[in-house]
Amino acid sequence: MGNNWDESDILIFGLSATGVSLTKESPNKDFIFKGAEHMGWAICDDGTQTTDLTMPIAELAKTVHD
Repeated sequence: MGNNWDESDILIFGLSATGVSLTKESPNKDFIFKGAEHMGWAICDDGTQTTDLTMPIAELAKTVHD
């Protein structure tokens, strides 16, 4: 398999919008009491973690703008 993308244009991120596993059978109390806006994280391609869930969108916008 191949592509025609320049390797410098590839962005890899991990994202957990909730930061925890949620099930109907076992609700997560932190998620319930802290609220969704205080949960979740993004993982950068260098392995660092941030709670700024907009980071992947901001990084993508930088590459499109440049």
